Amino acid sequence: MTTLRAIHFPETTLSTQDVMGQLLLFDTISYITPTPTDEEVDPYCLPYDAAPLGDDAERFGQLLAELKGNEAAFYQGQMSKLALEYLETRHDDSVLDIIGSIHGQKKNDNDPGQDKEYEKLWKDRLLLKLAEIRSREEQEIHQSLQRIKDAQADLLGELKGEEEFQDLFHALANNLPNQTPVRVEALIKAWGHLFSEGEEHFSILHCFSPEAAEPYMEVSEALTGKRPVRLLRLPLPHCAACPEDFSRKKESWEQTNKPWLDELKTCLHHVVQNGLDTVTLATFSKLTGQWARQVDQADLWPEQVPTKECGPPALEIYLLGDGIGPLTTTLCNLRNKTEYRGDRHALLAVVSSRPNSCT
Repeated sequence: MTTLRAIHFPETTLSTQDVMGQLLLFDTISYITPTPTDEEVDPYCLPYDAAPLGDDAERFGQLLAELKGNEAAFYQGQMSKLALEYLETRHDDSVLDIIGSIHGQKKNDNDPGQDKEYEKLWKDRLLLKLAEIRSREEQEIHQSLQRIKDAQADLLGELKGEEEFQDLFHALANNLPNQTPVRVEALIKAWGHLFSEGEEHFSILHCFSPEAAEPYMEVSEALTGKRPVRLLRLPLPHCAACPEDFSRKKESWEQTNKPWLDELKTCLHHVVQNGLDTVTLATFSKLTGQWARQVDQADLWPEQVPTKECGPPALEIYLLGDGIGPLTTTLCNLRNKTEYRGDRHALLAVVSSRPNSCT
């Protein structure tokens, strides 16, 4: 069977639990790590150290430890918010002063330009790692709030009719902590800088939201004068509802649907290399219908249930106007990088809950 592998952006952590539905199409999804990881390797979500720290790994770890060591400031959001604001808004001198004052910077008297590049990589790596830490904190807060909400519902049931208590709980429910904002554009530029340092080849980008996908959409349109073409909109079953024995279920899905899945993957390979010269949109439409029918018939996972806010999630795949390397170089303004000229095109896979419509 033809294989498909994607690179995820801009988040720097990923697990099978996060992308089970997408793994019905992709064989693996890699993600860039800003620091070396000792975590157990996930068979489907692979860490990619695109810009290894080498001998500086310990020094970077010490910098993070010092930031996290000030519990009162860091975890109350003051230090992390300050650092993220500096990094996000590209105040290079201020950020590099923070980094340099803690552990110093490498100096290369023979090539000051290399020093500057090294410093930018540290800055971008720090932004991604801080955003990762903040995201983990917010997830923990959300889980805690959900537990409180569940306990609140039980208590309200017991105090039904006690209006003063209901008013109190209503006030608590609406007094949620503000998240530290991290603009997705800043994260993508930091991610792109690390990605451009790597030597591994990818032709498929994967992200969780249309907001993250839009910068790549825009840079593709700017280069070609045409909006990226949507090739597929694949409904995703609710795999996370029963995550047990996922490997066996994935293998069963692939074996049962091997002929047309092979055709779908082969067609995607062709358009990456040749555009729509050899594969028509009608072919992708036929394969989309085949996917939808098999997802409905598969007795492996329950159907996704739409909510009032959004429809059932689907994986949308777009054909971009150039390869990932040139698009990233342009998007991240990496003018000093040698553009990788490999595939003529890249694919962008994005999870969307928007109503199905032509794009």
